[in-house]
Order: sequence, then C-alpha cells, then structure tokens
Amino acid sequence: MKFFTKICVAFLLAMSTLTVYAEAEHYVYFDGTEFTQPQVWAWVSDKVNCTTATAWPGDNMVKKDGMWYWEVPAGKQVPLEIIIHEGDNKIGGDDLEYKDKFIYHQDGSDSDPALPIITASPASGNIFKDEFAVTLSATLDATIYYTTDGSTPTTSSSVYTEALIFTETTTLKVLAVSGDKQTAQTYTYNKMPEPGEVVSGQNLTTKYYTINPNGQKGTRKTIDM
Repeated sequence: MKFFTKICVAFLLAMSTLTVYAEAEHYVYFDGTEFTQPQVWAWVSDKVNCTTATAWPGDNMVKKDGMWYWEVPAGKQVPLEIIIHEGDNKIGGDDLEYKDKFIYHQDGSDSDPALPIITASPASGNIFKDEFAVTLSATLDATIYYTTDGSTPTTSSSVYTEALIFTETTTLKVLAVSGDKQTAQTYTYNKMPEPGEVVSGQNLTTKYYTINPNGQKGTRKTIDM
C-alpha cells in the first residue's frame, strides 16, 4: 500500500511540472511591410527559449500566405512571450504576449485569424507611370472577389485568379470568402499625371510674377487648382 502511495505521489509531482510542447503546429503571422527580414525571439522564461537559434536575434521568419510566418520548432515549448523585430526595431516597441495562430501587426497589435486576411502586393497608395500589376492573396484558402468600378464586391463579382494590371487610377475593392466568414478591403492605386497635365487638388507654380506688367521683377505665384 505504501509503495502504491509513493507511485501516486510521484505521478502527481510529475504532472504538476508538466510543460506544453509543440507537438502540433503552433505558429504566428506578421503582416508588416517595414522590415526586410523580420526575426522572432520567443521564450517561456529566462532559462527556456523557444527558438531554433537559441540565441539573439532568434529565428528568421519566412514568407507564407503573403505574410511573414514563424512556427514553434518541434520539441520546443509553446512560448509565453515573443519579440518580432529587425535589429533593434521591435514591433510595438516592446515584448509582446505570445498568441498562438494570431496575426501580429507593425504597431504591435494583433488579430484573430478566424476571419480571412487579405493581402495586396504592392500595398495601397502606390503611384505608377504606365501600368501597374497587383497580386492578391487571402488566408483560410478564401475565394477572392473584386471590383474596379467603385461598386461593392459580392460573390457574384469577378473572381481573382491572376495578377491584375491597371493602366489608369483605380480603386480596387476586394471580398475574401471562406465558408461563412468573409472580409472586405479597399485599395487605391494612382496613375502619375502626364507632363503638363493639371490634377485637381494640386498646386501650379507659374512665372506670372517673374516680371510684373510694370516691368518690376517679382516672385512666382502659386495657384491652387
């Protein structure tokens, strides 16, 4: 009886110190675009590091689903804290709580990937001269629908299958659908005006006052268009 009791006590002590190992997939995404090669430093405590590198600056992230990706190495514990960084630049400027399978953003915030995440490359706001190619991707194997005429996309809209080529200023509206979950996003790409073309909202600097009608030299005049 005493022998059995000792076995039970030993079992309970072992269970009390049980740690969680990454036998299944444990990972995070990072959708920031400011880093050329982000890295991950993750840990449970000062003595328990969760990266393959085991020394700062940690593991390189890799590209997956249009974002940066890091997976907890096999045999490592699931982290409690994480730093996503490039050199001394940390997202959010500090250590972050590790949230399994979440998507981290440049400002250090995060989002639950239960909804499809849309990524456009290049990002919205780019200015082009002649033509511009945009590729789209979405997590959760979502189907991507889009419009370029300003209307709101639905599941009856065009289905994205290959890079979109724009030759004029375009507002691209995108809908990603995975089962009963969907996400919408809007992107804008502007064509550079032709030389001499006046664009509403810009300023035009003239030589009107280089020489005034009375022969006196003056300054240039800026006209709001």
